[in-house]
Amino acid sequence: MVKPEPSQLGKSRIVPPRRSRASRSDWDAVFTAPINRTSVGRLFRCSHVGDSWRLRDALGARHGRVERSDNLENALRREILVSATAQESWVALIEDKQLVQIMFDRPDQNRVIGDIFLGRVDAVLPGIQAAFVDIGTEKAGFLHVSDLNFGDEEDDDDENGNGNGGGRGRGRSRPTKYPPIQEHVKKGQEILVQVTKEPISTKGPRLTAQISLPGRFLVYMPFSSHVGVSRKIEGRDQRAKLRKMAKQVMPPDSGGMIVRTVGEEVTQERLDKEFRRLNARWEVIQDGDRTKKAPALVHREAKLISGVIRDLFSDKFDA
Repeated sequence: MVKPEPSQLGKSRIVPPRRSRASRSDWDAVFTAPINRTSVGRLFRCSHVGDSWRLRDALGARHGRVERSDNLENALRREILVSATAQESWVALIEDKQLVQIMFDRPDQNRVIGDIFLGRVDAVLPGIQAAFVDIGTEKAGFLHVSDLNFGDEEDDDDENGNGNGGGRGRGRSRPTKYPPIQEHVKKGQEILVQVTKEPISTKGPRLTAQISLPGRFLVYMPFSSHVGVSRKIEGRDQRAKLRKMAKQVMPPDSGGMIVRTVGEEVTQERLDKEFRRLNARWEVIQDGDRTKKAPALVHREAKLISGVIRDLFSDKFDA
């Protein structure tokens, strides 16, 4: 079997790991072995593309194209495979016996995505409308003007927040123009920020000042006033019911939230309990902000396995 060229894989790519050279049999195993616990483990050992692997296009060459649906009822079967050792942990997501994503974590990686820091502004660069913020990592973090707090309205698209599954933010409906960053951020200023992207190569971590705290059923956003529902919950009546429940559990001026997909059938009592827990966590973070000296870590995000189970596991999965 011929190893596919990167162009055949779309945005996905498979490369040998830095620590060892993949053999011909390793490559064959990636594309020919049935998807099960054994083949996923071998795939983990022989291919490495960073913190998250998107292998849909590559595996389609052998197993047929995977069509991932936003409707959780459409897939016949979903599985979460977990392996945890002292050296490394990995989590694989499988849909209809197709591997669609694999994530891994190692103790020596010192992951910071989702962590919240009290940082100090090292430099403000009006030319690129960004600032570099010292958060205590090897390289200063990058904070763009679009990731400051301007009270923007939130969109209901992204329910992940800035944690393990999060990207830059939460699907904000961003304005087309921002005020100059130098009007809001000054050199030497202390600022509370959250990591949205891990440092890579010569680049430091990507930061946001729009803090989010993901829970099982909701994402709490203390600097927002928006209350929303994940777009993956499609029923109009159910969306309206959840939005009403969310507004009822939140005291005035206590922030905003997005109800997550897994919270589609959540009761108001459980939603209220989780909001109170996340709000209490935010109080602790604020205490750290007031008492610590920058740069300092004030909150650590859940580890990979705990975060994935929190964010994804439901009765739609076999584990």
